[in-house]
Amino acid sequence: MPIEPFPAPQAIDRLPVGSRMRTIAELSFRAMYREIMSGFSEARDRDGVPGEDATELFSRFLDVAYERRHPMDWTLHLDLAAWIGRPDDAETHLWGALGAARRWVRMENGGSSWIAVALPRPSDMLVIGQRSRSTAIGPRVLSARASARPDHAGYLFQTGSRECVPRRHDWRTHKSQLT
Repeated sequence: MPIEPFPAPQAIDRLPVGSRMRTIAELSFRAMYREIMSGFSEARDRDGVPGEDATELFSRFLDVAYERRHPMDWTLHLDLAAWIGRPDDAETHLWGALGAARRWVRMENGGSSWIAVALPRPSDMLVIGQRSRSTAIGPRVLSARASARPDHAGYLFQTGSRECVPRRHDWRTHKSQLT
């Protein structure tokens, strides 16, 4: 039975207890949990969701993501933020955008050298992730105020390969498969 790189929690439960495959799957789940949930814990602690810990929440989220065939790429951070946050919860959406940009910079293999992610309205925040060709500088992720973006309720993003300057008419809409 092949193991997915990020196994669905329901699939882990079906593996034999103590088996090598289950151990690998559980370690993979924990690594993914740490990567994705680290930024959301502060927002969740602040809001205090009663009766459910972060691991249970993340497991339910992943099960839904697998069920709906999410690509499990950098957009997973955006979808988790939209899934657990209220529409006006700028802090949760900021953590989602920061995580998405960080993962895009490290993982995506395209010709682009930067990504800009605009948070849902009413926020005017923008997160930029930029790769560097210099090993001394390394990749950078930063946030700023967005002036050149259309009025849109959801996440917007754009990528580029030259100078990192988001342009007003180049925004693309991220359409969540989970909300």
